[in-house]
Amino acid sequence: MRMLGSPIGILHYQDSLRRQLPCGEPGPCGAVGGTSPNPSVVAAQKQAMKRYRQLECFYKRGEFYGISEEIHLHVLPQENAFVVNLFNLSDEKRTISGGIELRKMGLDQKRKYSISEEYGRIAKGVFYISRDDPG
Repeated sequence: MRMLGSPIGILHYQDSLRRQLPCGEPGPCGAVGGTSPNPSVVAAQKQAMKRYRQLECFYKRGEFYGISEEIHLHVLPQENAFVVNLFNLSDEKRTISGGIELRKMGLDQKRKYSISEEYGRIAKGVFYISRDDPG
């Protein structure tokens, strides 16, 4: 079973007219707590912290929406932007999917949004996400 703090995917959506993240430039990554003897684990932890720093304004100031236990959104309505975290809470291969209306998150459904990953889409004012996870 995965820990809840270990997402299998993070998407970032923002109004396609914006050219940079509303959080501004990412700060220095800094040290990661605990040191693994495995260099690939350390590298993955540093990359995860770098990604968090790029999106931290969503996690600190964003409004939280849970589509399900496995799909969480952090929304900045004033920026017309959001991030999505996906979690597989089992050890088995499965597809995680769900959807939510943009208006329920305070987002402008008439705007065009850009996406950072392929497994999410917006159609007719609804955000849909679906991703296979090997477990």
